[in-house]
Amino acid sequence: MEFEKAVKNAADLNDAAKKKAAEEGLHFASSLAQAGVAGAVDDEIKWFGGCVDGQKEDATVQALLGDAKRRKAQGGEEADESAEENRA
Repeated sequence: MEFEKAVKNAADLNDAAKKKAAEEGLHFASSLAQAGVAGAVDDEIKWFGGCVDGQKEDATVQALLGDAKRRKAQGGEEADESAEENRA
């Protein structure tokens, strides 16, 4: 919600740099939230990947993405059970 306000305020001020930064923050926060509620490891990978694709480099997100990819490689129900444990 705060990033949405920041995007609007930057647009109102005609500040392109601040608007871009706010939009990137909004995208990052949205992707991170979606990854947190993803039901399947493939969805986690998609959303964490969206965080990583943005301008922000975050070691925690990189680690979570790596963990999701590791769980996918292990396959099956174990991957989804581990995702549930990580969200708890």
